Amino acid sequence: MSMDDEIADYYLWHPRQEPTGRHVLDITGGDKSNPPSLGDAFIGTLADRLKVKSGLTDANLRTARCRYFSDEEAEEWEDLWPFVWTLTFSLEDPKETLPPWQDEFLTLVGYDPDTLDATPSESTLALIYVDFEKPKDGQNFKTTLSENDDIVSQLRASRLQVPEITVYALYDYPTRVEIAIGPVSQEFFEQGNSLAEAIFAAVADCGGYANLEDRQIEVDEHFNETGLT
Repeated sequence: MSMDDEIADYYLWHPRQEPTGRHVLDITGGDKSNPPSLGDAFIGTLADRLKVKSGLTDANLRTARCRYFSDEEAEEWEDLWPFVWTLTFSLEDPKETLPPWQDEFLTLVGYDPDTLDATPSESTLALIYVDFEKPKDGQNFKTTLSENDDIVSQLRASRLQVPEITVYALYDYPTRVEIAIGPVSQEFFEQGNSLAEAIFAAVADCGGYANLEDRQIEVDEHFNETGLT
């Protein structure tokens, strides 16, 4: 799937819901290092783009670096682990739902970069997203993460906190497992961290997709084989 030809400051990705009912989506693009402001202007623009009638409330933004949205052939660590901002919010009318998206991503075109916040701190959350075609595979992978000897060993050696693992049902794909590590220092991203590599190895063994490009290739091949293009 190719990006929209228009120049966009931000791309919105993969809406989903927490068990509490709060909505979650990812934001990429922009200045690549500056998160969007959560001021009234941005929230209003976002509500219009999402076609929400009642408005957004209680919005929170989490800054992280995530391999999922990267070019896997990138040579620079900043490109291999690009910034992603996870937005969590509620709708003012709890009975309202997010309208379905026609595409996998939405764009916010021409958003004023002068309203950006300051750059993130040196310590940043590391996010690993893994998508599965079947919900049960996502739940099984969550169990695998806690029982994999290599992952457990690397976690102990790293002295990092146990990663927070969340399983989501995406609106446009069956299941996503989110693995949040840290916050971590820049060295984690620069030096090919052993814990992250052990998790990626487990992903390969379990048939998941830890990169958007890989998942899209699989989907395109399926459509070509079934004649659903």
